[in-house]
Amino acid sequence: MYEDATTPVATLHVDPDRPVIVIIGPEGGIAPDELELFEGVGAVTLSMGPTILRTSTAGAVAVTQVRLLAEVGR
Repeated sequence: MYEDATTPVATLHVDPDRPVIVIIGPEGGIAPDELELFEGVGAVTLSMGPTILRTSTAGAVAVTQVRLLAEVGR
């Protein structure tokens, strides 16, 4: 989940039989070089909406969204 991403998390296809790794950056965001490393190994940046959440909240919201998408994929 990335604050500058334009692709909504709702567009993600989640295979419920495969693991998903959710990366939530620190307060202040993920550095450009970190983002480049993540994308270099296949990460995709997704948006949870226009509001930037605190790190403590963003993780719970992101995991909930991904779990719901996995249920839809069943």
